Amino acid sequence: MSQNAVARLHYISKRSISDVLSIAKIRGSSFGDVASLTEKNP
Repeated sequence: MSQNAVARLHYISKRSISDVLSIAKIRGSSFGDVASLTEKNP
């Protein structure tokens, strides 16, 4: 494997991890909103 390919793989893996974390944050906030809504309106 060339050094460039290794660097590209490392960059992609870092990007995908940050994407997953940001998606989890968005899901978590929306899930929290739904939970608070259901608590207010049982």
